[in-house]
Amino acid sequence: IRSVDVCLYLLLLPLLITTIMDTCGQYFEKGNLKKKCDTFLLFFQKYLFTKVQPLPIDVDYSIQDTMEAIRPNMTLYSTVGEVDEAISEISPQLRHVLGSQEVDDEEEEEEDEDTETEDAAEEGN
Repeated sequence: IRSVDVCLYLLLLPLLITTIMDTCGQYFEKGNLKKKCDTFLLFFQKYLFTKVQPLPIDVDYSIQDTMEAIRPNMTLYSTVGEVDEAISEISPQLRHVLGSQEVDDEEEEEEDEDTETEDAAEEGN
């Protein structure tokens, strides 16, 4: 019984993602949001290969329909190796973007700590 619950859970996530992408994927068509959506869809494909394989036919069709609707020119990979290769091609770009976000997060944390220190000093006076 436990393995049935796990399989259902693993299949629920792709169905939820396809439903969300069917609903709002059209809004990720330009600029930075398009790049983020493309990256998400690439990692989503990798996730699919790491879970239940082969996917049930209705889940597979749902994924194909969603990808065709929101990214008709995007490649649907047939092996995990192909997805890994595609991810390795965009990894330098991801590191650059994620690295700049980490720096921004660290700066925000430092500002928050400085503000807390100043607030504590004012309360002490």
